[in-house]
Amino acid sequence: MNNIEGVVVMGSEQQDEEKIKIYRGSEIPQETDLSVFRTEFGKYMQSDNLNFLFGSGCSSLFETDKNGRKKQVGIDTMAGLYSEFKRENPNFKVGDKNLDDPDFEGNLERLMDILISLREAKNYIKTENDPDEQMNDVRKFIKKQIKKNVNSKSVIKLYKEFYMRTIRKSRQNPINVVTTNYDLFNELALDSLGFFYNDGFSGTFRRRFNPLVYNYIYANNMNLNKSIWNRVDNFYNLFKIHGSVSWEKQNGNIYEKDPENIEAENVMIYPTPLKDRSTLMVPYSDLFRNFQNHLANPNAVLITLGYSFGDDHINRVILNNLSVPSFRLIIFGDTETNKGVDGQERESNILRLLKAHDPRIIVVNSENKVHYFENFINKIMPNPLVDVQENQKLSEAIQNISSALQDGDKLGK
Repeated sequence: MNNIEGVVVMGSEQQDEEKIKIYRGSEIPQETDLSVFRTEFGKYMQSDNLNFLFGSGCSSLFETDKNGRKKQVGIDTMAGLYSEFKRENPNFKVGDKNLDDPDFEGNLERLMDILISLREAKNYIKTENDPDEQMNDVRKFIKKQIKKNVNSKSVIKLYKEFYMRTIRKSRQNPINVVTTNYDLFNELALDSLGFFYNDGFSGTFRRRFNPLVYNYIYANNMNLNKSIWNRVDNFYNLFKIHGSVSWEKQNGNIYEKDPENIEAENVMIYPTPLKDRSTLMVPYSDLFRNFQNHLANPNAVLITLGYSFGDDHINRVILNNLSVPSFRLIIFGDTETNKGVDGQERESNILRLLKAHDPRIIVVNSENKVHYFENFINKIMPNPLVDVQENQKLSEAIQNISSALQDGDKLGK
């Protein structure tokens, strides 16, 4: 590992005593003190070629209300969305099967798989309901669910904490954040913090997708009289490889807009069998190519969170880079077998990866769910640097004062 700096600040004693499971290229875990792994993980965080992959689990967050009931304040996973879709559409049927049928596996992605198959065969098989119309119903539902909690303060706060804990002085290269999620939690958190990032769009008033932007960096002019430049220490590349609720396609171009104002076609890859084919098209081909190039850099580290390795195209990009000897893959995820609605046990994709017996693949989880995004941030990631915390407190104080003054002006009028 290159450019290791400083000592990771340890958490509380209670955290230090917690046990977690570490799988190092083996299906058999080692039980380790959380504090021991946290120190090891701090070294990976110092990599000059650091990459994160966020799956749908990173956008899901439950909070307990005053009545003790858990409430989703983020955006649910495909299994959770299926339950909500079933609740809102009790009469929805595919052929003669309702949504309780085990063929759908209690998963919205599986439901869309079947609808796509019926659409392809509708010239040969007659169904009571039009599969195209039903697919549109599911797509509208997904968009609605994303927009419902797109400004969730709790989730944005969590993402802000994540980014604050990535700050390290003298980092040479941008941190690359790749996400399969359509939401805006990354952008809203980075904007709120005032951190520089590149999302592949250029322009200010009318922002258009331009993959060449990923070749640019932010730099400080160290001497106005001479051409002396220094890279901004903490800078991020954001790759939304399945599109975004804020992307709109017009006349062959992709524009970024407020989701509420999008009237044309959204640019989103829905979880269907066709998504692998869709990733070969613009803008996804550019995003995947950049993702792959960054993983191929020397001493690259990829940390995956909330991702179950259910996307074949993404998996190929990741596994192809195991041909690079210095590449490291750290997975925070479940290795337990899952029982489907049909009662059958299903081996996790992550456990299958471990059967390759490659020691560069490290999987981390625990009974206390340390592999969940919120726990990963609070228990595994290094603490934010003191000056970062102070600057953020000052920024929030200024915002609060500004808001109070604006409220006072409104009352005065």
